[in-house]
Amino acid sequence: ILIAFIVFVLYMQETRERLFAGGVGFGIAYLAIGAALLRDHVAVQQRTRWLLASSFFLMSGGLLWLAFTAWFEPEAFLPTTGMASAAGPSLLAFYAVTICSSFAFILMHKERADRERYELATTDPLPGVYNRRTFKDLAEPNLTRSRRAHLPVSLLMLDLDHFKRTNDTFGHLAGDDVLKAFSELVRGCLRKDDLLARYGGEEFVILLPGTSQFAATALAERIREQTASKPLEAAGHRVRVTVSVGVATEAGDTLPSLESMLGRADEALYKAKADGRNRVV
Repeated sequence: ILIAFIVFVLYMQETRERLFAGGVGFGIAYLAIGAALLRDHVAVQQRTRWLLASSFFLMSGGLLWLAFTAWFEPEAFLPTTGMASAAGPSLLAFYAVTICSSFAFILMHKERADRERYELATTDPLPGVYNRRTFKDLAEPNLTRSRRAHLPVSLLMLDLDHFKRTNDTFGHLAGDDVLKAFSELVRGCLRKDDLLARYGGEEFVILLPGTSQFAATALAERIREQTASKPLEAAGHRVRVTVSVGVATEAGDTLPSLESMLGRADEALYKAKADGRNRVV
């Protein structure tokens, strides 16, 4: 800004030169901003990006037109008498940009608020995974697809062992960090189509479409082994925890309801805890 001011004041004495330099400089800047909005995937819907980018393109066109007219047809823009009719398109572009950009910014804020509300409604804010209600909404269509395709489906119920002891020893903030770290560990073991949710307290549930009992048990064992072997960072402490897992699997011919599979997985989890915890049943 300082360099531009010095150049304008010291080296550009004529109004035509200043209009040309300002029109070209700001016109190119607006053009670059509009191109960046379309090139970089900003976290807004496509209609909003196009609306905002179009306003910058429109303003760029008006400024470049102003620069062209001021330099090549100065009399049209700077008449000795009367008003300059050539300034009309530039002023029109300015007002259009004001309106379009205002609508675009309002849409951007609305879309961000909609995303935040959706995340609050569908995810558990602590570990950042689906909540119980959303899990049920997403699991039912998966079960239906598996039934139609005659594919196996498995469900894992996971529970951190002696989690109350962790809270009592290290504090509730450390317990929250353990839940976050554990959910990240589990996510690293899952495929894209697998559904992970916090079912309640320190309990998590995973739906595995197209997964046999053998594969589901192998996954549960991998999660159990990684949890037991790797201390979790929690509020400045390195906390060792273990997890018990119950596995329920259906072949895919006559899939039961989701509630039935949850009940069977819960029974398997209860048996894993009764048999000594830190195991898969």
